[in-house]
Amino acid sequence: MIFIESKMNNTRKPIFFIFLVVVLIIVVLVILSIGNTIPREYKNLVTQFIELRGENNPDVYELCFYKPEYEYFKQMMIDGAPRLLSMEVVQYEKINDKLYVFLTKAELAEIYEMGYSFVAKIDGEIRIIINARDIPDDLIEGVDIDKYHYYGSNGTGELLS
Repeated sequence: MIFIESKMNNTRKPIFFIFLVVVLIIVVLVILSIGNTIPREYKNLVTQFIELRGENNPDVYELCFYKPEYEYFKQMMIDGAPRLLSMEVVQYEKINDKLYVFLTKAELAEIYEMGYSFVAKIDGEIRIIINARDIPDDLIEGVDIDKYHYYGSNGTGELLS
């Protein structure tokens, strides 16, 4: 009888160990996914932005934040933004609790461009930030924002944001 119990305990040990490892992996994956998810209200604004931009609706720029020195860019976009054929979010990334970056793929008259935009809580209001230069300084303190600049496909290699 002791031999049978010993045999059963040896069988249970590997099963328990496997169960424990699986539970640990699930917990780690859940923690990692929670840390890099974008809050629903931020994601909803990004969705609204993409829908309005897809309609080439100039009201889309009312959702955006511009630093005062770049406010003229808003009018430039209203007057002459390239016609957008399609746009989709490729990925989101959390920068900090108030700032998220989203990478988009946009089709503009036979040209595809990848670009970073941001969604942030500024003065209690969630806003889209098209260009990294418009992110308020207090939101990017200690952040390497240079990795979110992008270069256009215009062939010049000039920095576009």
